[in-house]
Amino acid sequence: MEFSKIFTVKKEVTEQQFLRNVLIGLSKDKKSPSNIMNAKFGKVTEFEAEVMVLSADVEVNYSGSCGYDRQEQYQTTESRYVREGEWYVSNGIKKRASYSGSVKVDVVKTKTVTDWSPHNGTINTNKLCFCLNKDNGDENLLDLFSTAFEEANDESVIEEGSANVNSSAYKFLLSNCETKATRDVKWPGDHHKDETYNCKTDVNELVCYIVPCYKVEFEYNRKKYCARGFAIGKANEVHEVPQSDGKVESIEKIENRRKIMVHEAEKPLKIKKLFVTLAIIMGFVGLYGIVNNGTPNCGAEVCLPLGLISMAVFIVIAIVINIKVKNAVAAVNALANIEKKKLNNIKVNNLIEVLKKLNLPALSAAEKKWD
Repeated sequence: MEFSKIFTVKKEVTEQQFLRNVLIGLSKDKKSPSNIMNAKFGKVTEFEAEVMVLSADVEVNYSGSCGYDRQEQYQTTESRYVREGEWYVSNGIKKRASYSGSVKVDVVKTKTVTDWSPHNGTINTNKLCFCLNKDNGDENLLDLFSTAFEEANDESVIEEGSANVNSSAYKFLLSNCETKATRDVKWPGDHHKDETYNCKTDVNELVCYIVPCYKVEFEYNRKKYCARGFAIGKANEVHEVPQSDGKVESIEKIENRRKIMVHEAEKPLKIKKLFVTLAIIMGFVGLYGIVNNGTPNCGAEVCLPLGLISMAVFIVIAIVINIKVKNAVAAVNALANIEKKKLNNIKVNNLIEVLKKLNLPALSAAEKKWD
């Protein structure tokens, strides 16, 4: 297997532009510690990445089972409260309650039933996939390729160079194209299962792009990390994120702390649900008192005031709990926003100093605005 065409892409981004973008990217990273600019950066070095691009027509023969949902009624029994003298049906027999209380009554319910049927078909599609022309390619770097290549100038792409097809990368691309093709299958019905796919793949073109790249190593807390990117299009980069010790803040740590505090603040909502449930129950008690008001020896004269007053009290308690929780959550979020803004200001100021120290262009107004 050989490449149909080989292209070499000219360098469009300078080392200084790449390094500046790395510094900005690290500073803006929510996982990076506040003192990330204390890291010691090495020299920017250049290397080449071979990007293999495969275009293929894929025929997918597929089969499986499709499920169609329908509603079906069925009869069952459930406990229900009835008043003395009230009629109800149990085991198909109409009865009259001899006392007020809970009895088993016949009810009709609805359930969802899925009917399964076999289904098969064929689709034809074209797929374009790419990867690095090597074993175990750098997927994080590869994620930058599409945008970087689209931004590159047409005159920077020249048909020249030499490269050999990596068999492992080629097999991966074939498999990737077939996997993407199977996702184009549209299954009818509400569900599907037991899917099988058989793919026939015809390669149209296999192209290699030899692309200039940059990388820079940096040391933080005596550990080494690396950032890399393509030297085409606009400045781009992908970096490893240093892990800070427990004393140094990061946006991620603030956000995780906020989530924990919100979870704690929302715990009283469980008690609120209890009071809402009690309010509903006492509402039924009050309703019973209203319906049976004037009926002797049924307890209506007790149930009516007890039910309505208790319901009102429980509703008020639930509302108070909800307000307190809402205010507590708002306070936690406000505090987290203040901490994030303060931390971002520290990062911006540290970044400004480093850029100045390295004689790199200062931050623009837009670059100073961080989320």
